Order: sequence, then structure tokens, then C-alpha cells
Amino acid sequence: MPETSDSPESASQPPLPRRWFRKSVRFVWSIAPWIGLLIVALLAVSVMSSPDDSPPSQLAIAIAACVLMAALAIAAVCSWRRIGFQSDWLFAVLVSVHVLVLHFLVVFDWWSPTTSSVKSLLFAAVFAISVLVIGMVIRLFRFRLTLGLVVFYLILLLNISGLYVAINAQWFRG
Repeated sequence: MPETSDSPESASQPPLPRRWFRKSVRFVWSIAPWIGLLIVALLAVSVMSSPDDSPPSQLAIAIAACVLMAALAIAAVCSWRRIGFQSDWLFAVLVSVHVLVLHFLVVFDWWSPTTSSVKSLLFAAVFAISVLVIGMVIRLFRFRLTLGLVVFYLILLLNISGLYVAINAQWFRG
């Protein structure tokens, strides 16, 4: 017996376009905080790594540094709550703390890196990024990759690139 449109199953579900719209709104609503966190981190790194002739004030740099630390901490905690203490997550936290400390030292002109130290930093950055990418690919194939971890890695990469922009800006200012 063919089903009619008066059956109880068809009456309980909304029409197909409405379901697609609801699913897309739910998806955008679930991803919007992560995109906002990335934008906030990008703005903080851009303030901290200003390549202009006149750097921003120390207060603006301090506020941007606090915002960047908060964004990094939020992403780290949210990813930790989903995956726990894993080796790649712990390595990413170690690298992020190291890069953040170096970024502070360069931005506040407490450390002026030499050419050999920049070479070492570049080697360390290439090594760290390759290890993190390998860990991310492994997580992707095991279906354990979370959005929080991806955002944490992206903020970390943003912070690493901001460190090198800050070093170049410091060398340019002399």
C-alpha cells in the first residue's frame, strides 16, 4: 500500500528546504565562535607585529598580548576538553608558550635576535610545524580531529608567523 501525504511520518518532518536551512544555520552557529576567536587572534598578532616605522604604544602591545594569550588559552582548553592530554597537544602547548615568550621579548625590545639565532628559530619552526602537521594528519585519518584543535594549531601558526614579522620590524627600526 503506497504511503499518502497524510501519513504521520510525513506530517512530523518539515519540508526539505527548511531542514537544509536549519542544518546550515546550526553549522554556522557552531563554527562562528571559532572564526571569531581566529579573527581576534589575527588582530592581536597584527598589533603586536606592526611593521610600521613607529611601533604602537606599550599599552596597546600589552593589551594585544593579553588578548592573544586569552585566545590561545581558550583554544587550548577547548581542544584539551575534547581530546585530553595527548602528545601532539602537549607539544603544541610547549611550542605556543615558547613562541609567545619570544614574541613578548622581541615586541618589547628586551631581546634583539642575531642572524644565527634567527636561523635556529627558523629551523625550530620548520621542525615544529612539520611535527604538528604530521600529528594533524594522523588525527584526521583516525577521525579524532576536532575543530578546537584545528583552531589551536591555526592560532599557533599565526603566532609563529607574527614572531618573524616582529623580528623583521625590529631589525627594520634598527
